[in-house]
Amino acid sequence: MIHPDFGYGARKLYRYDENSYKIMAERHKQMARNGIPYWYQGYDELLKMIARARTREYLKRHPDDPFPYEDE
Repeated sequence: MIHPDFGYGARKLYRYDENSYKIMAERHKQMARNGIPYWYQGYDELLKMIARARTREYLKRHPDDPFPYEDE
């Protein structure tokens, strides 16, 4: 799960406030506006490696497809 805090936080707050999901969504928006990651970053590098590898595999199988573009 990439964003485990959202559901966990909302469920925890729900018994006190029925608008807990809206509250968590607003917190995430504010953090995003401020450039603060609102997700668990422990798997970011691994996910980037997987995305790069799959993009390369796709481009090898579909060399005429102009998308997706590879940055490296």
